[in-house]
Amino acid sequence: MPHEKIVLGIPLYARVYQLEDPSENGWGSRALGQAVLPFNKVCQILKEGSVTVMDKTAYAPYAYLGDVWISYENVESVVLKCLWADSVGLGGVMTYAIDMDDWEGKCDNNTKFPIHKAIWKTIG
Repeated sequence: MPHEKIVLGIPLYARVYQLEDPSENGWGSRALGQAVLPFNKVCQILKEGSVTVMDKTAYAPYAYLGDVWISYENVESVVLKCLWADSVGLGGVMTYAIDMDDWEGKCDNNTKFPIHKAIWKTIG
């Protein structure tokens, strides 16, 4: 399939896991259960003192706080993915779903839709 017919999907939801052992908090750590949260809720959890790690291989952040482990996308990871998609000649990027972005501007300096704005500024 031609690259220009491929569109990279970027989820605006996070996978949230309860860790079996809070001291084991990297990729592949054992988890007891999981949930899905939209980005606009994840950023509120991140403000509660979690540790955020940017995985340079996956171009994606993850965060942990106690026994909670979160895999998600943020502005930095989305910009990196947009630049990659553009560099390999993909047809573009898409998100799922717009209502999961921070539509109220509560995450960062009252910026509404920060993920979508980052995409637009990067490859718009």
